Amino acid sequence: MIGDFIEYGKWLSNNNLDDFGKDTKDADYIFVVNYNDGEFNLDNLYLKNNVNDHLNYFDKSIFSQDFLISTDQRFMIPSKSNLLGLSPFFIKLDHDFLKNGETDSQKIQKFKNKIERSINSNSNNKEFVAALSNIYADSENFIKDCALDNEKKEIFSSFFLNNTFEDVSLLIVNYYKFILENMESIVSRIIELKSSDDYDKRSRPNFYLSCCFGDSLDLINDLFIFYSKIFKKRDEKINDFDEGTCSFCGRESITYSSLGSYALSKSASFNFSENMSNSRLRICKLCNSYLRTAEDNLKKALNGPMMIIPKSKGIYDYESFVKISNLEDKSSFSKINEFLKENSNQFNYDLVFYNEGKGNTYIINKYVENYQAFLIDFNREIKLYDNGLNYLFNEKYFENIEEDTRFVNNLFDLEKIFKYLFIKFDDEQIKYPNLYHFYNIYTKDLTGSSGILYGFDSKTVSIFAKYMHSIFNFIYELNEDALNKKMINELFLNVLIKLQRNGTNKKSYKCKILNYLNYYFMIIKEFLGESMLEDENVKKLKEIFSTYHKDDGGKKISEEDEKKIFETIEKDVSLKYYLIGQFISLIDNTKSREGKNSDIFSNFVLNANKNNIKKLFTTEVLQKNNYYIGGMNKKGKFIFKILENNFNELFDEDDFYFEDYLLLIFTGYYTENILSSNYGA
Repeated sequence: MIGDFIEYGKWLSNNNLDDFGKDTKDADYIFVVNYNDGEFNLDNLYLKNNVNDHLNYFDKSIFSQDFLISTDQRFMIPSKSNLLGLSPFFIKLDHDFLKNGETDSQKIQKFKNKIERSINSNSNNKEFVAALSNIYADSENFIKDCALDNEKKEIFSSFFLNNTFEDVSLLIVNYYKFILENMESIVSRIIELKSSDDYDKRSRPNFYLSCCFGDSLDLINDLFIFYSKIFKKRDEKINDFDEGTCSFCGRESITYSSLGSYALSKSASFNFSENMSNSRLRICKLCNSYLRTAEDNLKKALNGPMMIIPKSKGIYDYESFVKISNLEDKSSFSKINEFLKENSNQFNYDLVFYNEGKGNTYIINKYVENYQAFLIDFNREIKLYDNGLNYLFNEKYFENIEEDTRFVNNLFDLEKIFKYLFIKFDDEQIKYPNLYHFYNIYTKDLTGSSGILYGFDSKTVSIFAKYMHSIFNFIYELNEDALNKKMINELFLNVLIKLQRNGTNKKSYKCKILNYLNYYFMIIKEFLGESMLEDENVKKLKEIFSTYHKDDGGKKISEEDEKKIFETIEKDVSLKYYLIGQFISLIDNTKSREGKNSDIFSNFVLNANKNNIKKLFTTEVLQKNNYYIGGMNKKGKFIFKILENNFNELFDEDDFYFEDYLLLIFTGYYTENILSSNYGA
């Protein structure tokens, strides 16, 4: 990762695509100061996109191309309580000097205090003057470490030859004094502009003070830009280790890396005692600047706290990657898709999800090596709906189905299905987790007011936390081994139980339950290779039971059909529990027609556990409903015969989980009842 950062950052720097400090925008205002005949002169305020006519920077200075500013403490030399900027000659101005339409003296005094602190600090050889002292103390190595071309080296050498440390440091202090002397004019012009019709507050502009010398003195800006970018320490208390060797380029002297996900501490670096000699990450200042350049660029390339890291296969040309990164009309994963399609021959990609910390640090929550989910062909044809529910024996479905949900075209289509497995009821409304993609598990809190599962019950939170990484691994890392039957059973049974518990006679969730069961059988059959409730076996039962109905003349179930039923169940034991669901449905439907509580199924599934399921079925379903069982049609009574045939093995089948029984019973209960006297008539 770090080596890849360095290569990318080096390419950006060499191709002038380094966006370090490029944080000003066209709608910002620049207050121009010119330096003529040894004096500073206050000009006026201009929009950034109009200011070039009023500035004449030295053409070899960085500022002849663009203004550079940052308030990031990793780069910035001044204290945050002073005037802020990467250079003393381009600083960010306070501009909120009004309160309720009136001048606020406290805000003006606050601005004045910043100026005075900056004067005092630099007069006492701190901040910019202290950095300047470090630069002049070893100007040759400064030029060498900046990795400049020969022309720039000569220009900087000439600058150091013609401008002493004392002259430049005095210029800085005098400039700050000039700002203090002209503070009232600066404040009044800002207030005047902000009160005029020319000011567009919707663009939320910033205000900056820019001093232009018009000659090589403009290179002072460049000195501080390079210093901030390359030489400024992450922690001034930690000295560089001059005898150390950079692991990436072989240069001597290593520094405390500014990498946001790295920290020197006893937990991160063995035998650490604020001594760089013990640092695990051994990196020189120049490589560190490349790393920082790449890190900042990649954090901006995608929306949200994620990065995709290009890992070159030997060709270090990132032009296409940068072009895609800069597309403003594409979502993060659309960009990632483009990266993979356009550059997979030149690069592999690592995908990083992180949480921002304090001071531009971040914690990597998930690192996916060689991410390629979009490149993998989805060699399955999964159609969820046709004339009915395709994975639920073509069961009829009575809710509208959006066309784009009829098929599963790739693993990402399963994200929504997995998301919908976690629900809560809020004023009888079903609510789903606060996440759009499952990678949000690495970018958001799980609970709390803005968390993914805010307000969800503890059991659902526990199940989500238990399986969220497996779901991510399945979808984003193409790891089908991340799924297993026990996991899928627990996920689906939990949501079905919730729907059952919250359903009433007036509010039934039958359609939702059927849809979940269709999803369930699709997943276990397509991705786990399960053969439970094979369509052909269910079809055989339907064909047999369809011949026995209220209009069949009272004929009994033939011995041949009985034999076929027993053989089919022996072949697919799951059919037994599907038929139990049908059997309970027959009881509940009969009780409902007689105006009695039809809650046998609910009482059973909501109270069953792996230790009591057989006893509960015997007492609550069979014994307490003996009257209704005795009055059943021949198909219903035949189910009782099936149960008697292998009663000792009931709810004690080989290779069955407890959840299997309830999911199959749910399936039988809610699908078309083939035991009904009307079925087949």
